[in-house]
Amino acid sequence: MPETPYLYKVVSIVSNNGAATDEYSTTFGIRTFYFDANKGFFLNNKHYKLNGFCNHDDYAGLGCAIPKRIHYQNIKQMADAGYIWLRAAHNLRSVEELDACDTYGVMVWDETRYFRNGAIELQSMRDQVRRDRNHPSVIIWSIGNEEPMQGTSSGTTVANALRSASCRTIRPVLSPWQ
Repeated sequence: MPETPYLYKVVSIVSNNGAATDEYSTTFGIRTFYFDANKGFFLNNKHYKLNGFCNHDDYAGLGCAIPKRIHYQNIKQMADAGYIWLRAAHNLRSVEELDACDTYGVMVWDETRYFRNGAIELQSMRDQVRRDRNHPSVIIWSIGNEEPMQGTSSGTTVANALRSASCRTIRPVLSPWQ
């Protein structure tokens, strides 16, 4: 819930003859959400108005390479002001920014600007989904914003290829026994 975000941690340990040889911690959240055409957005069966803003992640004089604390400061200010929605405009966001959104209960529209169906773009889509899939803040994925091919048959072909690549990435995680 935006007002009381809760995160879990799972620790994966690789061992050899009883001795740990590698360890990795994964932070994740558990939530359900859906959109109702007449009533709007629901998170854990509670209705929320998705009030927030679109934020390009480039900062004057810094570009996109900013310290982790700045992401946390910005997202905390956003949450303190009552905003619960961030449209992460155009580009892959930093893990630190998504971590901050997870921490402060801000939901994210995760977007990529790659809008081609070549091998590099399809792999980039799979990589983004794989990287961000455990972030409870991410509730929507978006492709091709402000692309000239939107609404064309070529654009539909590209969108279907990107959607297919991202769905194949998520499916094994959601249902590994199928």
